[in-house]
Amino acid sequence: QILNDAGLRGLSVFDEKNNWAGFITRRCFLDRPRQKLILVDHNEADQSVIGIEDAEIIEIVDHHRLDAPKTRNPIYIQSEPVGSTCTIVAELYDRFHVEISEPIAKLLLSGLVSDTVMLKSPTTTLVDKMIADSLVKAANIKDFKAFCEHLFASGFSLKAQDAKRVIEADFKRYVENGVKFGIGQVEVTTLSEINEIADVYINALEKECEALHLDWAMLLVTDVITASSILLCSSYPKSYRFMYEKIAEGVYNLTGVLSRKKQLLPEVIRVLNNN
Repeated sequence: QILNDAGLRGLSVFDEKNNWAGFITRRCFLDRPRQKLILVDHNEADQSVIGIEDAEIIEIVDHHRLDAPKTRNPIYIQSEPVGSTCTIVAELYDRFHVEISEPIAKLLLSGLVSDTVMLKSPTTTLVDKMIADSLVKAANIKDFKAFCEHLFASGFSLKAQDAKRVIEADFKRYVENGVKFGIGQVEVTTLSEINEIADVYINALEKECEALHLDWAMLLVTDVITASSILLCSSYPKSYRFMYEKIAEGVYNLTGVLSRKKQLLPEVIRVLNNN
């Protein structure tokens, strides 16, 4: 409005300290700059931040299936079938000859260990194990097993947490055969609380469906000690087609299942496509 009222083609811009910051013209309002985004550990629009359609995606670093939004220009895509995006990030440090500091090494190792459930998940690859070894050295960790146990021992009690926050902490949304669904995952060190919290969490999943306009919502509760999971589900007409053992309404026993991506998701897709 100031520019328009001034009747000028452009005006100088000064910051709060009265330092010259640049020049603004009417053309600036025609070619509005777009926020640049790098999608990390996801690439689907439904799993990204609000407003992604108005942003410019310049890079993707991910280990999930590719279903990325269409981009205006060619972009860098670092996608590998490994167990954790942290593995890929560590590889990028090495590729560009950047030394990984001890704190960053611990963070990346924590993410890798969490994603691969202490390197036990079927998604774990030889590359993950090699990167884990290098991160252990960079992080100056003397006992890798003790590090893993300490990491998961700090896990929380589902009963003491807000169900909505737990579900949304690691929640992936998908679309398959016209069905919109989402799967959250949380790692615990015991499944003993399931009977107590099942109804509360299933109710929260129903509300999640309403809030996100989903047809189906699930939470995979994974016991990292026994390497098994319990699946909690909102109501859905085709859920009876699951090949898993049904414990109660909306509760399934998934013995040996650790991976949402490699084990649970294919079964969900099979259920949805089985006419």
